[in-house]
Amino acid sequence: MSKFSTAIVTGGSGFIGTHLINRIIQKKNIETIYNIDLLPSKIDNKKIINIIQNIRNPIELEIDKPAVLFHLAALSKEPGFKDKEYFNTNYFGTLNVIKFAENNFINNIIFTSTMMVYYPSDTRKIESDHVRPYTAYGQSKLFAEKALIAWKDRNHSRYLSIIRPSVVFGKGDVGNYPRLFRLLKANRFVYVGRKSTIKSSVYIHELINFIFFLLKQADNRVLYNFSFPEKLTIEKINNTICDLFNFKKPNLMLPYGILFVLANIFEWLNYFGMLKSEIHHRRIQKLFFSTNIFPKAILDNGYKFNYDFKSSIIHWKNSCDGHDLN
Repeated sequence: MSKFSTAIVTGGSGFIGTHLINRIIQKKNIETIYNIDLLPSKIDNKKIINIIQNIRNPIELEIDKPAVLFHLAALSKEPGFKDKEYFNTNYFGTLNVIKFAENNFINNIIFTSTMMVYYPSDTRKIESDHVRPYTAYGQSKLFAEKALIAWKDRNHSRYLSIIRPSVVFGKGDVGNYPRLFRLLKANRFVYVGRKSTIKSSVYIHELINFIFFLLKQADNRVLYNFSFPEKLTIEKINNTICDLFNFKKPNLMLPYGILFVLANIFEWLNYFGMLKSEIHHRRIQKLFFSTNIFPKAILDNGYKFNYDFKSSIIHWKNSCDGHDLN
């Protein structure tokens, strides 16, 4: 990263972006960090310039110094949005980011895609495996990947890394893992059909470490799965958290079909204002269908993991004063 004096981060006010900017600030050669997002960064630092805008609109910013672009901005919460909204932000927004990069002669992009470009199954997926997204979120991210690869292919001096992260967790996360923690703490978690569902995951600090590892490489690879190499079943995830926080381990299991039907009923009740609930059929599906990726390209490239699942939960716990995961 020493050859750059400017960093541009789309989505820098989000969970991953905040951790990334925190790390970029520490780089003495980086004079300016442009954060392109709907909200200003939570970080107060003179290096940061907040550009408040939606990437669905053309980016008019002009850059006159060597820059690296981290493209993180996306709609990723699922469920949460209509199908067309995922495409408007994740695909068409990426086209605006590409145009911005071309206008400013930016030749280095690191893009966070998703493991949801693969079809969910127990079979382990590596980078060379067939992609088959089955949700608008995964499809829109795959379209963005293809657009970025086309951008790279138009000029051989361009550098592109596409990271397909698994579930990313850590301090500041407001998604799957804090929700799971609350259920385990309240002894309300129910297994959906089985305990063997595989949920590839990785710690936020590991992801940031890898992003900076990539900046030092001269490797021609483009695609990288990113998850812990260990196979994480939902039972292993639950038991690890319960052991570390002295929670009672869940054992109740109900059939997938019954829970899927009930979730749809809860959605309708919520829609008509008769019941406020987070229960959704997509969350039931996520607890039953495996998302199993393996970081083969990363390991082949010589990257050494600093954490495993247990040590990452311990690190996260200690960063929250040892009480909750938030």
